[in-house]
Amino acid sequence: MHPLAAYAIPFSGLKTGTHRFNFLIEHPFFEAMEFSPIKEGRIWVNIDLTKHETMMVFEFNIKGTVHTNCDRCLEDFDFPVEGQQRLIVKFGDSAFEETDEVVVIQRGEYEFNVAQFIYEFVMLLIPIRVAHPEDEDGNFDCDPDALDLLDSNSGFSSEEAPTDPRWEALKKLKNKE
Repeated sequence: MHPLAAYAIPFSGLKTGTHRFNFLIEHPFFEAMEFSPIKEGRIWVNIDLTKHETMMVFEFNIKGTVHTNCDRCLEDFDFPVEGQQRLIVKFGDSAFEETDEVVVIQRGEYEFNVAQFIYEFVMLLIPIRVAHPEDEDGNFDCDPDALDLLDSNSGFSSEEAPTDPRWEALKKLKNKE
């Protein structure tokens, strides 16, 4: 059985109304996603599916952690993710224009696989720059040895950062005015 087959929700036998589905996302899920930058994690996904005659509304509640590297100190850590997303699935012809929030499936379908949507929603919860969270004092929990090593290898301290000579020339022009 394909690892993502477990995320197919059979909706054809469901009555009109709200139904709840729960999933635990771990290593096999991320491994099955091709080219995924995340390989490890532990995420709980609760889906409230409200079935109507002509459409279904999926409310995704996502909470957990993904194992990743800190972009500041390069140390591995568990980054917390939490959020909600909505997906509307309509029954109809494929000629209907889909959007980020609306998907159209053929009328004869009997199940809907949410794996790709869970993956995309989790990826949207991860910022472009990932860093250790701040402690109670407002300082990042980065590895101080790694930060010291990075500062010592840069050849200058953050206070002595070299200035691009092009900026200096522009400042001179600005001061002439």
